[in-house]
Amino acid sequence: MDTQDRPTVDAVTAREQDLLTAIENVAARDALTEDDRHQLSFRAEILCEELRACIEGVEE
Repeated sequence: MDTQDRPTVDAVTAREQDLLTAIENVAARDALTEDDRHQLSFRAEILCEELRACIEGVEE
């Protein structure tokens, strides 16, 4: 993979914020229960942490 195409920790963090914002927007429309909102946010945060760890492992 070309180094320009490789994801960066900053890119993952930016997408995490986008995803969390989307979850909040859907929840604001009462389309999610509070439990679902918390669960989806938690999963997004965990997934992004795992992606960042993978990227950091490759960069070393």
